[in-house]
Amino acid sequence: MSVKIDLKIFLFAIIFYFTKQIKIYALLMILALVHELGHLVCGICLGLKLKSIKITPVGFQILFNNIQDYNIKIQKGNEICIKKIAIAFAGPLVNIFIAIIAFFMPENIVAQKETIIYANLMLAIFNLLPIYPLDGGRIVKEIIMIKD
Repeated sequence: MSVKIDLKIFLFAIIFYFTKQIKIYALLMILALVHELGHLVCGICLGLKLKSIKITPVGFQILFNNIQDYNIKIQKGNEICIKKIAIAFAGPLVNIFIAIIAFFMPENIVAQKETIIYANLMLAIFNLLPIYPLDGGRIVKEIIMIKD
């Protein structure tokens, strides 16, 4: 497993610091990390091995070892496609779950309750858009790949 850090993250942090938005940037990065941890936990539960973690200025990226290699052992690739769909859906599901928890927490416990709810819902909705590098695009791709 390797960890790669894009050094532009420090440039983004400086920009957000001087524009007095560093708290929002930190919150979004933490929520993006939790989102990716949802993918990670789902992948590990499905028996996949972590290949690398990449930290970028706009979030995180977790890669597993090449899942396609397992198709040799399986007559049909449907099981792998279903695993990929589950992994792709796990991240937005975690964000939705956090938004629901934050919604029911008392205001005095969570100071930024609305921000947490809004940020999590926006991350979930954005990632479910059917554009390929996003989770929604990966889900659509795998649904198309499922063989009858």
